[in-house]
Amino acid sequence: MLPTGNGGTIELVYTHVYALTTVAPARDFWTLRYTTSLENSSLVVCERSLSGSGGGPNVATAAQFIRGEMLPIGY
Repeated sequence: MLPTGNGGTIELVYTHVYALTTVAPARDFWTLRYTTSLENSSLVVCERSLSGSGGGPNVATAAQFIRGEMLPIGY
Protein backbone atom coordinates (compact mmCIF):
# COMPACT_ATOMS: atom_id res chain seq x y z
CA MET A 1 0.00 0.00 0.00
CA LEU A 2 1.36 3.41 -1.00
CA PRO A 3 -0.07 6.77 0.15
CA THR A 4 -0.70 9.45 -2.48
CA GLY A 5 -0.30 13.21 -2.13
CA ASN A 6 -4.05 13.88 -1.97
CA GLY A 7 -4.82 11.48 0.90
CA GLY A 8 -5.59 8.43 -1.22
CA THR A 9 -3.86 5.06 -1.37
CA ILE A 10 -2.60 2.78 -4.13
CA GLU A 11 -2.62 -0.97 -3.49
CA LEU A 12 -1.34 -3.97 -5.42
CA VAL A 13 -3.93 -6.74 -4.93
CA TYR A 14 -3.64 -10.45 -5.76
CA THR A 15 -6.98 -12.30 -5.97
CA HIS A 16 -8.14 -15.88 -6.64
CA VAL A 17 -11.63 -16.22 -8.15
CA TYR A 18 -13.45 -19.54 -7.97
CA ALA A 19 -16.62 -20.48 -9.87
CA LEU A 20 -19.38 -22.43 -8.15
CA THR A 21 -18.92 -25.22 -10.67
CA THR A 22 -16.15 -27.70 -11.42
CA VAL A 23 -16.45 -27.00 -15.17
CA ALA A 24 -14.77 -23.57 -15.02
CA PRO A 25 -11.22 -23.50 -13.66
CA ALA A 26 -10.21 -20.95 -11.03
CA ARG A 27 -8.61 -17.67 -12.12
CA ASP A 28 -5.98 -15.48 -10.50
CA PHE A 29 -5.67 -11.72 -10.98
CA TRP A 30 -3.22 -8.92 -10.17
CA THR A 31 -4.98 -5.56 -9.89
CA LEU A 32 -3.88 -2.06 -9.03
CA ARG A 33 -6.44 -0.27 -6.79
CA TYR A 34 -6.63 3.47 -6.11
CA THR A 35 -8.86 4.64 -3.22
CA THR A 36 -9.61 8.17 -2.02
CA SER A 37 -12.44 10.17 -0.46
CA LEU A 38 -13.84 13.39 -1.93
CA GLU A 39 -14.76 16.62 -0.15
CA ASN A 40 -18.47 15.62 -0.16
CA SER A 41 -17.61 12.37 1.75
CA SER A 42 -17.95 10.19 -1.37
CA LEU A 43 -15.55 7.27 -1.64
CA VAL A 44 -13.78 6.69 -4.97
CA VAL A 45 -12.33 3.27 -5.83
CA CYS A 46 -10.65 2.69 -9.21
CA GLU A 47 -9.25 -0.73 -10.03
CA ARG A 48 -7.18 -1.71 -13.08
CA SER A 49 -6.15 -5.23 -14.00
CA LEU A 50 -2.49 -5.90 -14.69
CA SER A 51 -1.94 -8.35 -17.55
CA GLY A 52 -0.19 -11.65 -16.97
CA SER A 53 2.48 -10.77 -19.54
CA GLY A 54 4.86 -8.72 -17.43
CA GLY A 55 2.32 -6.26 -16.04
CA GLY A 56 2.46 -7.54 -12.49
CA PRO A 57 4.98 -9.12 -10.16
CA ASN A 58 6.58 -12.29 -11.43
CA VAL A 59 5.10 -15.06 -9.29
CA ALA A 60 4.76 -18.71 -10.10
CA THR A 61 1.18 -19.63 -10.90
CA ALA A 62 -0.26 -22.79 -9.42
CA ALA A 63 -1.34 -25.49 -11.89
CA GLN A 64 -5.00 -25.23 -10.86
CA PHE A 65 -5.23 -21.49 -11.74
CA ILE A 66 -5.47 -19.68 -15.05
CA ARG A 67 -3.92 -16.20 -15.19
CA GLY A 68 -6.71 -13.81 -16.17
CA GLU A 69 -7.20 -10.15 -16.97
CA MET A 70 -10.15 -8.50 -15.25
CA LEU A 71 -12.19 -6.31 -17.61
CA PRO A 72 -14.63 -3.59 -16.48
CA ILE A 73 -17.55 -6.00 -17.06
CA GLY A 74 -15.93 -9.07 -15.47
CA TYR A 75 -13.37 -11.49 -16.92
